[in-house]
Amino acid sequence: MGCSVKSNCFDSGRFIPCVLANNGEKITIEVDWHTNFSADGTRVLGPTKFRNRTLKAYGWRVICLKHSDIPSDERGLMEFLKSQLEVVGAIPR
Repeated sequence: MGCSVKSNCFDSGRFIPCVLANNGEKITIEVDWHTNFSADGTRVLGPTKFRNRTLKAYGWRVICLKHSDIPSDERGLMEFLKSQLEVVGAIPR
């Protein structure tokens, strides 16, 4: 399986962070901060929903990660990202 990682890619009129291209599939990992959620943290806000719908309409698979769930150490981060990509089927388990 061929995977390439880019820190940014310009597509559909915007910069898209953490782009992974897997066999031609466009995948972006979006990190959502507290500002992407309602005050109680239970609902994703409209602009974030719009971002995700727009990216999907342009052919991107969107993986959203909550900032507070991301490990701070590099090894933990790599394992966390790998597990998230496995969950959505972007890479085999």
